[in-house]
Amino acid sequence: MKYIKKFENIEEPELGDYVLIRENRDYTQPYNDFINNNIGQIVLTDFSFNKKRIEVRYYVDTFDEFKNMKNYFRYISFDFVSNEYYFSNWFKMNMVSEFGKTKEDVELKASTKKYNL
Repeated sequence: MKYIKKFENIEEPELGDYVLIRENRDYTQPYNDFINNNIGQIVLTDFSFNKKRIEVRYYVDTFDEFKNMKNYFRYISFDFVSNEYYFSNWFKMNMVSEFGKTKEDVELKASTKKYNL
């Protein structure tokens, strides 16, 4: 029997949820800063062969930001409907720091965790 701590979350992120990733791999500093400070949306999941992986999509506001980050991401596209650039990359499920159904939920969870509320 597993005992659940008072504030432990037993749910896992699902397709369509927004996530905040904590990335500390040996990539360049701009990539790590972008991943750690921006909220992305889960667009694909892969649970085959016991690999819990998710593909996270990050929308970019300006062309300059797109130009700076285009060398670090695997999938780069342009959404003609919303007129935005976006990047996507695969991450392991254990890299997810916070998740929620909306961006506001994730921002609220991250800010309360930051101030230990």
